[in-house]
Amino acid sequence: MVVIYNEVLLKQSLRFDVLPTEGLIGSGSERFIRSCVRELGVQSPPASWTVERFCSPFFKSHQDEWRDRIPSAWHVTVDFDAPPTADYFRIGRHALSLDVRDQTAPWDPVSELDWNGLPCIVIALFPLGNWENMVTLPDGPRAAINGALRVERLRFKGLFEQGRFYLGNLALPEAEGTVSALTEALQMAGAATNHMSQIPRSRIAKP
Repeated sequence: MVVIYNEVLLKQSLRFDVLPTEGLIGSGSERFIRSCVRELGVQSPPASWTVERFCSPFFKSHQDEWRDRIPSAWHVTVDFDAPPTADYFRIGRHALSLDVRDQTAPWDPVSELDWNGLPCIVIALFPLGNWENMVTLPDGPRAAINGALRVERLRFKGLFEQGRFYLGNLALPEAEGTVSALTEALQMAGAATNHMSQIPRSRIAKP
């Protein structure tokens, strides 16, 4: 069983995050990728795909241990030969559960607990208009946001925007404070930074 989050349909590709309820994801078997794509309402056959493991506080569900606070997940990018045919009513769910396993996934309890070398990404969902609030924050929170090595800004079905703030390969748990500072700054800007959070109402930044 996996749960799909943050799906974004671009011109000729589909991107989404996958969180397995147990075990790992591998390189993505054809059956696994096709199942995810179909469940998201995309009828076009995938041409190629990549699967990358990362860690993010977006998937935190409890606070017991630092790996629970910054869990690992997988980001999938599926490319198509032409703009895909899609059911846009299925793109945009907050979370989508799917009963499928990736046959390429290793069963390795050691790897399952290994965060060494994993890139850390803080994911934030902004209502339209709230992105600009980041520039009005006090110096401390703004510095935490500017500390991201790279930022992606993706429009999500015209309803809100997804920000992906890349912090690189952090030494965890020692650098957990860096992750927390960025997460708190984005919350101050009016973003949801956890999969269980309600996306805040738009709060347009005032000049």
